[in-house]
Amino acid sequence: TGVGEPLLAEGFWRIVDALGDRKRPELVMNTNGILLTERNVERLMRCPICMVSVSIDAATPETYRRIRGSEMRKTVQGAKRIAAALKQRRAARLGRGFVQVSMVLMKENIAECAAFVDLAAEIGAAIVYFEHLTEPHMPAQNWTVFRDDFRFNYAEQSLLGKPAESDPHIIAALDRADELGIGIYGPQLLLDPANQHHLDRHCIRMALEGQGVEA
Repeated sequence: TGVGEPLLAEGFWRIVDALGDRKRPELVMNTNGILLTERNVERLMRCPICMVSVSIDAATPETYRRIRGSEMRKTVQGAKRIAAALKQRRAARLGRGFVQVSMVLMKENIAECAAFVDLAAEIGAAIVYFEHLTEPHMPAQNWTVFRDDFRFNYAEQSLLGKPAESDPHIIAALDRADELGIGIYGPQLLLDPANQHHLDRHCIRMALEGQGVEA
């Protein structure tokens, strides 16, 4: 999981069918959410799902379109659909699965961190996962993409080493998550060591303690 879209893979659905109504092992999956249709969500509810992570990377349709090159509506609809199904299953004590929404942080979307937490609440997600865009491992490769009037350059979009551009938005997201009761976690969230005390938050503890625990 993490590379490609599992809902497009026949092998993924064979795993889902093989798990059936077992309680173990539990399924954890990443998806872009577009194929979380009613039929696919119904199929997924037949197996023991622990967590569905929906990659969104933006809080607004405009930013989503620039980064991902498609419309945000289907992704949000799919995320809401799976979140509602898992909530219903938890209420019936038939499972403990939850939805996580994830955002890869970059210059293009960093100002939307707090709004992304609001979007998570609207979707019904339990946890927000933030991860900084890392430096490309193969600098010689062409990491520049042009889409309409948007130019994405991998190295230029990275915020690593730029805490003044990143940390205030992360702190605002932590504030919002505490207000809404949503968990936040991710590696190296705050880049300035002087800001590390902000990680002692209820939303951080909630995410770390809540992973794999019935909501």
